[in-house]
Amino acid sequence: IEKQSNELKLVYLGRIAENKNLLLVLKSLKTLDKGNISLDVYGSMEDINYWSECEKLIQQLPSNIKISYKGMISPEKIREAFSHYHFLIQLSYSENFGHSIVEALSSSLPVIISNTTPWKDLSNEKAGWDVAITSEKPTVEALTKALHLNQQQYNILTEGAYNFAIRNCQNLKVIDELKGLFS
Repeated sequence: IEKQSNELKLVYLGRIAENKNLLLVLKSLKTLDKGNISLDVYGSMEDINYWSECEKLIQQLPSNIKISYKGMISPEKIREAFSHYHFLIQLSYSENFGHSIVEALSSSLPVIISNTTPWKDLSNEKAGWDVAITSEKPTVEALTKALHLNQQQYNILTEGAYNFAIRNCQNLKVIDELKGLFS
């Protein structure tokens, strides 16, 4: 995907529920009043009241930010969908594994995720950012960096995302842990 500085196409893929923390994503975006930013939200509407809170915040976002709820997406269409975005953003309170995160990374899609997942040190791995979710500041910092990337800088992250997924998904310890989730 083409990436210009001051342009950012984000995707969220997860249930619409408090523990997935979409509100923190929106609160963080609210501070970014420069650039051309979009966020497409895919997922099941698990908590209508939570979505109502999200909608209220969406109405308060600056005009340079566009949010679209896309509904559910079938698993076989996820990789194709990911090819239209610069980053997956998911700030869950906790993840045992984070299948959509691994799917993104293995699709060469860098991620901005919470530091409450098994996927750590993404900045050093040049695969995105794993941020603290105790305040908006770390997310705003990651979003600002992502927004300002040019094509050459972004290409380093797409390659890093893919390489990170390959290294970690071929790791026998990780594979055994994943198997444990299903047994």
